[in-house]
Amino acid sequence: MLTNNHGNQIQALPEKLRKLNPRQLRWVWHQVSLKTTPLKSVNIHDPVLRTQDIALYLSGLDEDTQTKTIDELLYSLEEGLLPEAELDWIKHGNYRVLIYLRIELYKLGLITPPPNAIYSQLFLDGVILAIDTLQQNYYEKLKTVLSLKEHWNLLLSSDNYSKWINPRNEDQIAWSWEYLRDKQQQHSDLLPTNLEEKYQAILSSLDYFSCDHIAERKVFIDKMKRSWAQKKYRETDKAKKQRSLPMSDETKKQLDHIALANDERINETLMRIIQKEFNQTKQRS
Repeated sequence: MLTNNHGNQIQALPEKLRKLNPRQLRWVWHQVSLKTTPLKSVNIHDPVLRTQDIALYLSGLDEDTQTKTIDELLYSLEEGLLPEAELDWIKHGNYRVLIYLRIELYKLGLITPPPNAIYSQLFLDGVILAIDTLQQNYYEKLKTVLSLKEHWNLLLSSDNYSKWINPRNEDQIAWSWEYLRDKQQQHSDLLPTNLEEKYQAILSSLDYFSCDHIAERKVFIDKMKRSWAQKKYRETDKAKKQRSLPMSDETKKQLDHIALANDERINETLMRIIQKEFNQTKQRS
């Protein structure tokens, strides 16, 4: 949504540039910055200042030079930007995919990752801008993006850890984040600000678990699962008192059979049966 101030700045642009979308205007701003004294880098994230910079630069050119420059900018726009459809998997993704792209683009030597990466529109815009301004021609850039997408899909296909972490369980997510920190497997430069971001940051940390072989990651995650299960068991155990119930050997065998069939501990089976009988009795009374 355009503010009045931004709308006024858009109207100050030459007519051929007024219909460009925010991504296209960022590209034009970047190209203008290459043609003149470097513009303030902070302005690239402010649509009002960005548009103002473009208008100010073009207004300083004579009419013929301005027309030629605009045509060159629009041509470079067509030749340099990938279609929106090629980036949909990024735009419709989440914090996790942005972290993945930031790391992979850095490993390729294509960007310098910003410190303290916090998920925001600014972070998303920064990743898209990094791709848009890669020093590659159109086809090289397309090849890079398709390769990144393929690698991302492969990473997701080998994800055997996201299902056991409940994205709505605050206790589990807080514990998992601290567990990764204690084991020095946490992304130290990530600063998640809410439950969803912390969940995505945990998954991203596991995506990039530092090991020499994928089997090591599996062992680590299995240990993490067991540690969580033990924590919950200890908490549950503390809330219970030891009871001794006399029963015949045959009844004990039957109870063992029911527990095994339902993949439960004996105390869980007893509590479930008692709760069920209690509810039925309560309904009849």
